[in-house]
Amino acid sequence: MTTPRMRQSMIFIFALTFLGRVAGFGRTVTLAVLFGTSRATDAFVMASSLPNLLFGAVSQSVGVATVPLLIDARTQHGQAGQQDFINQVWTLVFACALLVTLAGEWLSPTIVHCMAPGFHGAEQHLTVLLTRVMIPAIIFWGASGLLTGVLQAQENFAGLSWSPLLVNMVQVGAMLSLSRHLHIMAAALGSTLAVASQLLLLVPLMRQRGFRLGFSLNFSYTQLRALARMVLPYFLASSAANIEVLTDRVLASSLPAGSISAMNFALIVSQIPLALIIAPLTAPIFSRLAQHHAEHRRAEFSQLALYGMRWLVLFILPATVILLILHAPILRVLYQHGHFGSRSFTLTAHIFLFAISALPAQALNAYLQQVAYAAQNSKRPARASLIAISVNIVGNFILVHWSGVNGLVLATSIASWINLAILLVPRYPRLIWSAQQSFLTSVTLALATLALVLLSIAGLTHLYQTRPVIPLVLWTGIDGWTALCAYGLALVALEVPEATTMARYIMHHLHPRAISGRIRHQP
Repeated sequence: MTTPRMRQSMIFIFALTFLGRVAGFGRTVTLAVLFGTSRATDAFVMASSLPNLLFGAVSQSVGVATVPLLIDARTQHGQAGQQDFINQVWTLVFACALLVTLAGEWLSPTIVHCMAPGFHGAEQHLTVLLTRVMIPAIIFWGASGLLTGVLQAQENFAGLSWSPLLVNMVQVGAMLSLSRHLHIMAAALGSTLAVASQLLLLVPLMRQRGFRLGFSLNFSYTQLRALARMVLPYFLASSAANIEVLTDRVLASSLPAGSISAMNFALIVSQIPLALIIAPLTAPIFSRLAQHHAEHRRAEFSQLALYGMRWLVLFILPATVILLILHAPILRVLYQHGHFGSRSFTLTAHIFLFAISALPAQALNAYLQQVAYAAQNSKRPARASLIAISVNIVGNFILVHWSGVNGLVLATSIASWINLAILLVPRYPRLIWSAQQSFLTSVTLALATLALVLLSIAGLTHLYQTRPVIPLVLWTGIDGWTALCAYGLALVALEVPEATTMARYIMHHLHPRAISGRIRHQP
């Protein structure tokens, strides 16, 4: 089903994504320790919402939409055709990003007033200033999205893998070196510099592949018209989660101080499994799916799409269970330092539980969107996203009065599951309820084993009690890894093909001469 090159790409992307998330931990912890859940942190989080959330989705949409269309351009017009197509796309991306940046700088007070109606006086003024510092990142987001897509179409995943690590390291460095003199402004300046720093990595990689960024006013390629038709639906589907977060922050601006930053800290941790699992799994598969679609190989396309979905389920469900059961020690290890006191911890922990409940749905939504994009089908993901956004907004206004900031996150979780139902149930009813019944039953039994081990070790070690950070890190790690090993052994005992494949792979690398006959081959 997969080639050695695809497996190597998955491992490479996972390793660098893991390092990037470690650096992301450093960025988040640095922000929490330096500023806590304060009004200044709330102002920074709100100011970063528009460029980092909304236009980060633009970057992703441009990159994802570019991959299958670049493959089409290469098939029809060769290397020269790809270069012309890249120049035409870059001209449009740069022009749009520049116009939006100029408009954003001019309209920053109005934007902040609309996004944070609960901010007034000095807090509103600070948010406007931080917004103006970060809005130029829109141009760099557009450029990095296009360059990442070009490299991914060539099955070069270095830019996709290294960029998060570079971005987080630059922002951490800026906060640590400038916060004493610039306070929260150091975080805003570091954010813009971090996004721009990606070009130092991506441009040389492009040149190694024989491509250059240039401008062109000859918009003649049919793929460009297809890109224009698909970018908006791609954007709606890709930005659904970001729009929901933005809506939550708008409403949270009228809640007690610290609500926005606590929600931000909780969501960052809850999204870690998505970053660690989705990118390594989907990036190599997405390029290969787009190739199968361009060559009209429908059977291979369907088999590879199902292969990726099963692996995703095997990884995302245990991650969800671990985070639910061990949320308190994990959040204490990451955040409860410096200005992040017991009030901040309690507020963040409650939000975190509601956020984790949506994790499987968000992972499957992201994967199914990638499958649809590889087939150049953006209508279904766009429809599902529009419905989910509508449900989320209505739920926000209802639940915020019932449970404050927790209600906002709960509404987002409900919308994520509705999005998944629209994407999955009408299209794959037999796939889920019939053909995969044995697989899902085995995974459920393995998850029960995982939960039992987690709760047993946590009870024996009194893991939920407050203790020094080093023993807390040690016992949390032991509990998590022991439970994961039990989960894997249960899958192997239940003869789940993917689990036995992984076991053979691990044993082959640990004992290359002793592997023969240890694990029965599964087709």
